[in-house]
Amino acid sequence: MNRVSPYLLRLILFGSLLSLLPVMFIGAFAYYKASEDVQAKVVERNGQLVRQTQARVDQVLELVEQSVVQFADSPLSKTALRSPLTPEDFVLLNELRSELSGLQKFNLGVTDIHYVNWDKGWYVDNVGWWNPFDREGALSYLEQERSAGSPPWELYEGSLGAGQPESCHFLLLKRLPYLSNAPRGAVASFVSCGHIDKLINEVVYNGLFFVTDERGRIVAANREAAASPRALQAAYDELSVRGGTAAEVSVGGERHLVTRHHSPYTDWTYVLLTPQASVLSESETIRRTAISLCSGILLMCFVLATVGSRRLYDPIRRLQDMMRGESREPAKPRAKNEFITIQEGILDLMNHRKRMTAEMQGQMRRLNHYFVVTLIQEGMRAQDIAEQLRKFDYPKDWKRWAVLVADVERFEETSYPAGDRSLLMFAMQNIAMDMLSPSQRLHPVLMGKYQVTIMADHAEDGSAFERNLLEFAKLFQGNVLSYLKLNVSVGISRVYTRLEDTPKAYKEALEALKYRIKLGHRMVLPIDELEGSTTNRLEVPEKLSGDIIDLVKLGYEEEVMGALEVYFDALFAEERTPLEYQFLLSQLVIGIWNQLGDPVDAEHDPAQDGRSALTQLFELSTKQEIKSWLRDVVVLPAARRRNQRETAHSVKLCQDVKRLVHERYDSDLTLEACSELLNYHPNYIRRVFKQHVGVNFSEYLADYRMERAKYWLSKTDMKIFEIAEKLKYQNSQNFIRSFRKSVGMTPGEYREKHADA
Repeated sequence: MNRVSPYLLRLILFGSLLSLLPVMFIGAFAYYKASEDVQAKVVERNGQLVRQTQARVDQVLELVEQSVVQFADSPLSKTALRSPLTPEDFVLLNELRSELSGLQKFNLGVTDIHYVNWDKGWYVDNVGWWNPFDREGALSYLEQERSAGSPPWELYEGSLGAGQPESCHFLLLKRLPYLSNAPRGAVASFVSCGHIDKLINEVVYNGLFFVTDERGRIVAANREAAASPRALQAAYDELSVRGGTAAEVSVGGERHLVTRHHSPYTDWTYVLLTPQASVLSESETIRRTAISLCSGILLMCFVLATVGSRRLYDPIRRLQDMMRGESREPAKPRAKNEFITIQEGILDLMNHRKRMTAEMQGQMRRLNHYFVVTLIQEGMRAQDIAEQLRKFDYPKDWKRWAVLVADVERFEETSYPAGDRSLLMFAMQNIAMDMLSPSQRLHPVLMGKYQVTIMADHAEDGSAFERNLLEFAKLFQGNVLSYLKLNVSVGISRVYTRLEDTPKAYKEALEALKYRIKLGHRMVLPIDELEGSTTNRLEVPEKLSGDIIDLVKLGYEEEVMGALEVYFDALFAEERTPLEYQFLLSQLVIGIWNQLGDPVDAEHDPAQDGRSALTQLFELSTKQEIKSWLRDVVVLPAARRRNQRETAHSVKLCQDVKRLVHERYDSDLTLEACSELLNYHPNYIRRVFKQHVGVNFSEYLADYRMERAKYWLSKTDMKIFEIAEKLKYQNSQNFIRSFRKSVGMTPGEYREKHADA
């Protein structure tokens, strides 16, 4: 089923609207007259509600005032006014608080009563008796100036006492003595704003109801008004501008009828804003009647407009169908407007042409990139290169070229995650592309972790080309650091005059980057200035590497670090090629592993990431990186492993020495005898035993013999000379002297003491 055209619908609606004008005029006139009558009735009803609310509020406030006036003129009040109210006046204080508590009628909303005697410097409230009082703090309302003709009630938004939070109240302040020209005190009654709101909300209003005081402040409102403070304030501002005669105001974009009444007692104004829409809802019957009468006329007009609009629409439909048939895009839903369909058809043709052009350009860029990568990696024949240069519209007058290879320094130390490296390399490629015009370079490409740019020169004299290469490399470094916060080094090949030599030039640029081992980070490295400065020496003093290996074997971590520093100073004291540095360093690493047998522990296994240790070594670019790698991956782990093995061996050796002492204490056992039995040098056993046991061999042997002597004295009947002989003492006196020195008593005394026990 075919959908009706939106444009045809607009034609039909336009014709129908022309007929609707007389009907709309009649309906509007009838509706307007009915609304006037309804509005008059609503205004009268709203006036009654407002006056009723004003009377209830005034009645409550007048009752509170009468109670306060009666108390202010009472004998108790006059007596308290003359009293300094010291702790001895507790009877007067209790009576005063009892009277004040009676005045505090919660059904009238009274939340607190203050009796203030500023002549004597004290006041009483719900909390207790305060002497002295803080006129600028809790009783700051006493400083409010009030003229003789001011209304009795005043809005007070402050604290009711020391330590109490600020809150909203209506304040009634009566000076004491009552009707005196020289007051010495006052009675302050506080009625909660919430109580006035409660009185207001007991009446159901059709709209927003609020009360303003003599200063024009909104002091109370019903729930609907309180829920829309911004709309309420906007309505009040409009009333203030237009004056007291305004009959309507706008609230939130909706018109409201205004009903107001003024209270001569409080000097407050009571305002009710009734939505005009709710007033007009009562004239719904008249509106329905008008709509029913107009419907028949509308139907007839619609039929006539439909027939005429179809005749006008037919030529436009034929043009639309033609444009749909020419469109190259897939079928789309029918547009809202036939002219939009025609416009979209034309735009589709134009966009299709633009897309085809963009795809061709993108394809050419990819082919250009492939051409440069192939030229760098594999090389090409001269005729193939010339054909590709013509295809990609490169200049024909180039005379010489050079390859620049950029490498990011210490990427793992930057704030970028590892996954962002490819995006950053692509950004570096774009920087190089923007810095050089197409007449100065081939398309920059990415080769693994390197960014490669082939610069070209067409000048007859090539003397300035090398200077331009250095300037571009330094400027490229600065731009990458500025935009990407990355440090890069740039290797520069020799200038060459045949593009077939590009693979060789690429290798030269990579070789130049390896000189960072000697020169450091963030360098521009032309291969011409580097290769001629080396001495081609492939040796360092054997003693230096031997010292490192010996210290590793002994497990001396601190000493081996010093030896490593000396080795590096000697290694880099001479100018060498990167290949020579790698050769000498690999000799040191292999020498350490060959001597120790087990290169590293599992924690620092250099092959865990899938690359061999020497491969990792060859990928390092600076002296500091190589030194750190040797320290953390090779030297220190090997020294720690050796130290761990040495410790385990020493512990076992000490256990063997102790075992010999326990087995042969009753013989002429010496350290030399133990060394012969265990096949170790006596000095080595002496040092290890002292280090792990804490005492030397002779002390340990003597202590053990004393333990055996104490056991025999306490558990057996052996004679003292027999014990001395068994423990290899020359005579009993020597044994007794040694025993007393060790135990603090003679053998006889020890036996007697432990025999009694």
